[in-house]
Amino acid sequence: ARLNEENLKIALRELGEEDPITLKVMSNLAVALGEMNNKEDRERAFDLSEKAYRLRAKVLGEAHPDTIESLQNFAYAQFYRSGKNKAVELFEKARDLSYIAFGKKHMTTLEIMKNLAYVYIELKRGQDAIEINREVWERYKELLGEENPKTLSARFALGKSYIEGGEMKKAYELFKKLLPVQVKVLGEEDS
Repeated sequence: ARLNEENLKIALRELGEEDPITLKVMSNLAVALGEMNNKEDRERAFDLSEKAYRLRAKVLGEAHPDTIESLQNFAYAQFYRSGKNKAVELFEKARDLSYIAFGKKHMTTLEIMKNLAYVYIELKRGQDAIEINREVWERYKELLGEENPKTLSARFALGKSYIEGGEMKKAYELFKKLLPVQVKVLGEEDS
């Protein structure tokens, strides 16, 4: 994080606050600070991620891939700042913008949807998470195949959503079918 802080100072001085390179460095620093375990760094991460998002939206437009990336980073910062309901709004906005920028079957869109489902689970919105995780799993299956690790991960997330949504029988059935495929693809050690 300290190297990123130095890079940001240089980029601000040499390129200015609204330069795309400066905004990338700012966004990277926000992510690095957000991964720290102290409150001060997380607060700085929140402030920087919000600033990077707002500046990218101004300079590049709302539906630009870099702006969507910053919006998702801002959503994470909001989530970790105990603003889970606000994080849902931000992730939903990122998903909707990703539909416009990339389409519904793009990997970036699917990752944003997975993150949104995770937040839904944290908020005890199991049915919402089930809908999204089912859609993500189906799309990964279509794009990458049944045995791709991303597809397997999405299927596992759907199972967790079933549990959170109180659908234990569906979770059991899904996990029962998932385990042999995971063992085949990943080996016993990683399953």
